[in-house]
Amino acid sequence: MKNKLFIASAIATFFAFMLYSANVKRISSGQLPKIITQTTHQQVSTHADQKTHEPKLSKVTSPLAHDLVADKGSNAALVKVIKPHLTTTVAQVAVNRIAKPRLFARVANQSQPQRVGRTIQLFLLATLFTQEAKGKLGATTSITIKRADRVKGDATVRLHIAYGIQYLRAAMLQGSGTAANALLRKVGVKRVNQLAHQLGANQTRISDGNHGLTTASDLARAFTALSTNKLGVATQVLASLQAQRSLAWLAHASNKQVGLADRRAGVALMVVRHKRYVFAFVGATPPAAKLLPAVNHWLQQH
Repeated sequence: MKNKLFIASAIATFFAFMLYSANVKRISSGQLPKIITQTTHQQVSTHADQKTHEPKLSKVTSPLAHDLVADKGSNAALVKVIKPHLTTTVAQVAVNRIAKPRLFARVANQSQPQRVGRTIQLFLLATLFTQEAKGKLGATTSITIKRADRVKGDATVRLHIAYGIQYLRAAMLQGSGTAANALLRKVGVKRVNQLAHQLGANQTRISDGNHGLTTASDLARAFTALSTNKLGVATQVLASLQAQRSLAWLAHASNKQVGLADRRAGVALMVVRHKRYVFAFVGATPPAAKLLPAVNHWLQQH
């Protein structure tokens, strides 16, 4: 009986060894189940299809490339000098040659007036001098600073203290927003806006001593009119602007200049080889680094 069990066990062991050997041989020869091969092939095909059907990205172009428009009568050659340097979302530039009124260029991609900062004080400054010329303001005129005039962070002038017109005007040009608000309160918003219209700035509106709406064309027309003494206060206005701190955006211009500017706008009277012209801009950033030298070079030749 024991011999029969031994023989049966030996036979079972032999067949098990033969089956194991066959499986090892099949695996080593690379005969994997078809289901694995099919799955791998399907995955590769899927990736290939995705790569084939990827959408093509459209070329990004500047919105200014087709939006910039020059006003009628603008000098075509000067417009060509200006256009390549306008890269901001809202861009307005105006250049007026004072001795030659017909030599100008006004280029913009947005004709509507834009909100600007302290550049709007040009009209307030002119109003102050015209009121002085009429005898309505003078050396004895004083203004007491009120709480409504205060601009946060401005310590140039103090609340409830009375200051003379000349002091407040100088403080305004050195950056005091509180002084500007006090001066505007004295002369009135309506009077400043009326004077802006007298200077040809028909789209300009002052809202407080430090903000307002205007365009580059309005700024250029107004500063040109002031510089040619239309209101009889050219000397006073230009002398006051000359005394203020230098304009950073004009550092790129090697010629003489006087003006007013902020982060959104600027206007200046430039002198190149005894030729006077007004340069004005409205936009997100001053296009000065390359534009001013380019305009200066062009004007030297014309």
